[in-house]
Amino acid sequence: MNELHRPGEVVPVSGICECDCCLRSKSIAGRLVLRDHRRMGTDEGRKLTRVVQRCSAFPSQWDAWTSDGQYLYLRYRHGEGSVEWHPGPEFDDSPESWNEGRSGLLIEWDDGTGSGTISLADFIAAAGLVLAPGASVG
Repeated sequence: MNELHRPGEVVPVSGICECDCCLRSKSIAGRLVLRDHRRMGTDEGRKLTRVVQRCSAFPSQWDAWTSDGQYLYLRYRHGEGSVEWHPGPEFDDSPESWNEGRSGLLIEWDDGTGSGTISLADFIAAAGLVLAPGASVG
């Protein structure tokens, strides 16, 4: 079940791995403060026109762009999926980027499987995203 969080809501984060591949999902003082990103609530904001697989092993990761040009970082590990928005794929994942509203969390969920891999189609469905007709997927 997908769990959408309200903008400005403080979400406790626990048990986050500190390995290099997980640092992109790190919390700020043990919590994530979600920002209002109204574009993402529109159909165009959730329609992916380009998706590039970042990692084919654990965790499953993709770079994605919406039809209105927003970059999204898609990640799935230990049965937990997340979609973050950032200025671009070489984003600054510092607390300042999150606190100043340059980065944010669109959605996160735990499917209870503990799995480290997921197909793009299953990830997109769980995240409430869609592929645009003719989307570039690689």
